[in-house]
Amino acid sequence: PNQPTKQQVLTELADCQIRARKHADAIATLDQATESIERNILLAECLFHTGETDEADKILAGVMALALFSLGRYDESAAPLY
Repeated sequence: PNQPTKQQVLTELADCQIRARKHADAIATLDQATESIERNILLAECLFHTGETDEADKILAGVMALALFSLGRYDESAAPLY
């Protein structure tokens, strides 16, 4: 009854892979997960550590925009974040 979902398992596995500094493995794991704020934050961390900082910045900007939008701060969510 209280079993984790596939999404939870994938993000927890990716988090463990990140802690073990296996960023390429974590990216492959996250590629199997449904897009979410948590997934995108983990993905951005991996991309940062693999030198793909521009892509990491874009993903984090999207996370911030979604967070602002969900808080009802529509004007700020539409503004460029960098």
